[in-house]
Amino acid sequence: MDVCFDPQLAHTLPAPRMKRPRIAQAVPLNRANNIDELVGNLIRIQRMALGMTAEELGALIGASLSQIDRYERGVIRISVSRLYQIAVALGQPVESLFGNVPVPHHSQGPSDPLVREI
Repeated sequence: MDVCFDPQLAHTLPAPRMKRPRIAQAVPLNRANNIDELVGNLIRIQRMALGMTAEELGALIGASLSQIDRYERGVIRISVSRLYQIAVALGQPVESLFGNVPVPHHSQGPSDPLVREI
């Protein structure tokens, strides 16, 4: 069977489907990780040691109860300025909210799992 192409009928043919190029998906930088969980847990421990409720902490720093809960569970990341506000509200130095977070040496570089995750 011979097939002939008729240029006069070309406009009636469906356009060829082109594949869309794949775009690499970047890991969101604002995604919470295990360090956020550790910091959040330390905030909760220090808040409770003071006998302060999450509502009271939220009122001191201008955050809702649900936001404080998400900070403490490590669901959302805490900005540096918000971390400072929390430390002031708890009467603690900011570094106390990091506890024993391991700090990788420069020689470890990006191969360290904590550095890669951040």
